[in-house]
Amino acid sequence: MRVSPPASPGRNFNVASRRPSALSAALLLSLLTAFPLTAKPVRAQAARTSPTEQPTASAIASWIAFSSPPGTEAASAAALSRALPGWTADRWGNLIRRVGSGSPKRVVACALDHSAYVVSQVTAEGYLRLRRTGTASHPLWDQFHEAQRVRVFAADGVHPGVIAVPNGHFARQHRADSLALTSDDLWVDIGASSAQQVATLGIRLLDPVALDRPAWTVGSLATGPGAGARAGCAAVAAVAAAAATEGLERGETTFILSTQGIFGWVGLSTALVGMPPLDALVLLDNGALARAELVVPAERLPRAFRALSGRVSAQSVQVFAPAVRYVGSTVESIAASEADTLMRWVARAAGVARPPAYSTLEMNAQRPAAQPADALDELAQQFMRLADLPGVPGHEAPVREAILAAMPAWARTAATVDTAGNIILAMGPDRNAIAILAHMDEVAFEVDRILPDGRVTLRRLGGVVIPNWESVPALLHFDAEGTAAAPAP
Repeated sequence: MRVSPPASPGRNFNVASRRPSALSAALLLSLLTAFPLTAKPVRAQAARTSPTEQPTASAIASWIAFSSPPGTEAASAAALSRALPGWTADRWGNLIRRVGSGSPKRVVACALDHSAYVVSQVTAEGYLRLRRTGTASHPLWDQFHEAQRVRVFAADGVHPGVIAVPNGHFARQHRADSLALTSDDLWVDIGASSAQQVATLGIRLLDPVALDRPAWTVGSLATGPGAGARAGCAAVAAVAAAAATEGLERGETTFILSTQGIFGWVGLSTALVGMPPLDALVLLDNGALARAELVVPAERLPRAFRALSGRVSAQSVQVFAPAVRYVGSTVESIAASEADTLMRWVARAAGVARPPAYSTLEMNAQRPAAQPADALDELAQQFMRLADLPGVPGHEAPVREAILAAMPAWARTAATVDTAGNIILAMGPDRNAIAILAHMDEVAFEVDRILPDGRVTLRRLGGVVIPNWESVPALLHFDAEGTAAAPAP
């Protein structure tokens, strides 16, 4: 079995992030034919889960993939308002829905935002430098962003980019490196070659920058930055919808998807101003190593809730923190069973008799914007289809089959595949020969051992830069043709 990076969704990425070997193979193909690739993509086969677990994990994953870093409150609120009927946005970007009337009066809230970055400098060469917003809960948060795709949230739209990575050809020279990256080491490439080109794109200082991650599930786990907190927001939205349909057991509940939670719940504190006295304030907190159900006296709120001090009219605050794996990393993961426990807790705290299912409320509020076509669009699409196929050294069959399928009939007939798996095509006269070479493989891993707890250890193939693989999704492939194993962080 072998491990490779996952395919990229859509066109929303920078060409600099693609696999160079696959691009060279695609470039060679462009000399032979103008037709796009027709080979089927490798299918990801999920690990076995119960009929109820996978829909739960998929729904939560769709919420995790919704990006709302500080500074995008207005855009996030607009997108969420379109996706969630019955919710309204206030001037701070909080989404609010009130159900019921009378007493007791409750507020059930989660925080939508997460630690991210802002543009702190634009270099003369067109690179973006970054500064972090908020305090990340993992000491290697900056390190996890090296060589990853990001999105820059400008006033006129979202722009794709990639964070620079050391040259893989010199990986051996860096194997003893032990210093973790900081935000000072992150350089964002958005495809510009000058500061003027960056300005033309509409990108300015202090524009937010966040990871670009697809919705990702690993068996019954939903995984991604802030998985525990996002499962909480998904539960708040689902319970609010159920309350609006079926009613509350008694009283009134105000549901709030709040902003700027990483700054001590600033968004929620603004929403509480002017509200009538509360009998209960319920908060869904970040994921933790172990599940926590707390009742915190309002006069002794911890620093993490500092913006709420003096704003809470209830005597105490109820807090639920779900148990997650890889706390605070960019592959924080929550199990479907833990999410179901969270959903039941939210329903009970909100006064809803019957907890809904997560699968009733998948989030599809953010879709990649269509990019304008140009003269090279067809060639670019060909590059991307080929680059998204796994080409682990010694296991290049998917790439080889795609290349052969994309060749015109005359070239496919004349091509031969030798015992090493190389495609060889000779044409033209026998004299003044010119050789054009391209390779189909990429740096990746093979499974070395399967541990008793179900994890695997890996053997590197090629010049793998190990830090680039920390806390990122990957695909585990079987050698059986046309299948792949479950994705894993």
